[in-house]
Amino acid sequence: MVLVGVSLVVARPLAGWIGLLGFRGGTRAENAVIAFFGIKGLGSLYYLAYGLNRTDLGEEGYLLWALTAVTIFTSLLVHGFTARPAMRWLDGRRAVDGQADPRAWTDTA
Repeated sequence: MVLVGVSLVVARPLAGWIGLLGFRGGTRAENAVIAFFGIKGLGSLYYLAYGLNRTDLGEEGYLLWALTAVTIFTSLLVHGFTARPAMRWLDGRRAVDGQADPRAWTDTA
């Protein structure tokens, strides 16, 4: 579980932040949210399947599938619960910066 946590909280956001270094289209807050949410698990499944089809890891291949599935499931839970607060935080930042009217946010859910 430690590996899953490090993957979701450190590795993926850091990789996302590095990937956005040359991007000038967003604010620091927007880039931080993009880096935190990152790419979703479909790519992980594809590349794992591709890699396992190119090598013979035996039983360890099943462990990789399990670790990947647990990571994706945990990611869905964490990001599902944090998406709304993150968007509200961004809206608040935009309001402070004068970029948007804070009353434009309508909470319909």
